[in-house]
Amino acid sequence: MVSVHNAPLSREGYGDSIPRGVRCCQGGPKNVAWIAVMVGSAPPGFPQQVMFLGSGRCRYSSHARAIHRADYADKAKPKPKPTKFSVKASGKVQFSASNSCPTGDQCFLLTGTLTTTGATVTLDAVGMYNPTECTTTKAKGNCCNDTVTGTAAVTLSGTPYGTLDFNFTGPFCQKKPPNGSAKMTNAVLAVTGGSGQFQGALGTGKVTLSENPVTLAGSATVSGKGTLP
Repeated sequence: MVSVHNAPLSREGYGDSIPRGVRCCQGGPKNVAWIAVMVGSAPPGFPQQVMFLGSGRCRYSSHARAIHRADYADKAKPKPKPTKFSVKASGKVQFSASNSCPTGDQCFLLTGTLTTTGATVTLDAVGMYNPTECTTTKAKGNCCNDTVTGTAAVTLSGTPYGTLDFNFTGPFCQKKPPNGSAKMTNAVLAVTGGSGQFQGALGTGKVTLSENPVTLAGSATVSGKGTLP
């Protein structure tokens, strides 16, 4: 759309928003519905762009055609598609006590290294749950809804690639307390950002986590997919 004296035009392009002597007309080349029309001579220093010929017909100067072509080319440019990535890794993890926790909640630290083809993923996270919200059933045992938040540093062939910010939530169940193994199955994973090559990453996935309450050792499997801007 061509504007005169920096005044934007619209379908209601009449009145105070447009300088005196400027009107809108419909017609001209296909897909050009509304354009500024100069009646009479142009103001000093302003190139004549379109002349009104009556009956809704417009004659376009070379300058106006160039503006139209440039505007159409900008609109025709496809938007860049986001880059997709996927993660599927598994490995050993270690649980440990955390002394920093909100009053009434129980917290733990979770660290470990997961591996996938050509890459390693190093976890550094904190888990938290409210013991008053835990439930016990015959089928699953004692279950507490845990939320784990942290970062995953990704290394490709020994070279740091970036980090992913993540969290996952799900029931962590111990069927035979106090020494029976505990497991979290298909916890909901969210990737909320990152750094390095993962700047602005967003994604979703699943996490399966297990723990030996005696040794505090365990394992983890992560699968998911996401996009980069």
